[in-house]
Parts: sequence; C-alpha cells; structure tokens
Amino acid sequence: MFPAIPTYNMHLPTALSVLFLISASASAAPPPNLYLSARSGSDGAFRLKLASNTSHCLDDKFASDGTRQVYLRKEHCDEGAGTWAFNTAFPGSLTLFEPSNTYALEPEPGPDGPMEDGRKVRLMQPDRGILGQKWIMDDQGRLSVGDPMSTPKLCLSANEDAQPFEDVHLQVCGSGEEDLNSPMKQKWTLDYKIE
Repeated sequence: MFPAIPTYNMHLPTALSVLFLISASASAAPPPNLYLSARSGSDGAFRLKLASNTSHCLDDKFASDGTRQVYLRKEHCDEGAGTWAFNTAFPGSLTLFEPSNTYALEPEPGPDGPMEDGRKVRLMQPDRGILGQKWIMDDQGRLSVGDPMSTPKLCLSANEDAQPFEDVHLQVCGSGEEDLNSPMKQKWTLDYKIE
C-alpha cells in the first residue's frame, strides 16, 4: 500500500564517473606557478640570452608589414639600459620592456593552428587570455609555450647559423644536454643585470 522506496545503488557508478571526470578535468588544468612569474618594472627587466653563448640574445625589429619580428642578436647584448630587454607583465608572458608591456611574444598563426613545429614567433598586443603568450621555463632553461599538458611540447629555438628573422622559431623540445657543435639551441637564461 506504500509506494516502493527507490533504490539509487544502480546510479552509484554513474555518480562516481561524473566525480572522476570533474576531478580529472581539474587536475588537467596547468598549475599557475608553472608559468614564468610576473615581474615588471625596472627591477624586472631581463635579457633573454642563449645559455651556451650569452653574447647572443633575443631582439626585435619592425618588419615590412608593420609587425614586430624577433631575431637572434649576435652582438652588443649587454649595451643600452633596457634595450632589447623583456619582462613578465602577467604570469607566463614575455613582454617587451620598452615600450613598456606593449608587445608580447607568441607563435605566428597558421592554417594548422597556432602551435606547430617550425612556426615562427612574433610580438603582438599582450593578452593574458591567449595560451600562446604563456611560456614555461624548465630547469634546463628550455622555454615551452602553451598548455603544459600537451604533447609534443614546443620550445623557443634559435639557429645561430640562420639569417635574421629566419633564426628564431618553435621546435619540438629536446631533452638533456645540448650539442654544443650544433647551431640549433633551445636553452636560454634570463639575465636581470641590466645597466
């Protein structure tokens, strides 16, 4: 005479599955402290130099189409206060120090998406919502871009033998020690000693 009491045991696996998916989604989000820490102002300026040759550093110039393109400067990297220097305007960003925080490093877009092996990099308006403007430096000095959970990881790479504006691009991240006899380099150092 009383209605049957519903049983929910049959729904338990589904509920657990939902909880598992939520937990997995949360754990897949990159920890914010992985990205380069925000550090702006004059004390936050640094030059991005090759770890194997600190006389070579990242610099930029205006291209014919009006965009700012980066290249590997091979001289005078320690001259000029704030010249060819960067800082970190928001976590993960590599933004120009002068003019202050007006350009951020990101991969050039392409038909197969913004993240691709061999893609050049450029400087665009900073936007903390763009994953391509978020960089992570590992304990080896390699700078990977975008989602740290993605594979393969793509790193900021320089070819010391290439012509300017053809010498800096993304490449699948290597591991271990670099071949000092190879012109391809991926290890960088942040030199905060700006004078």
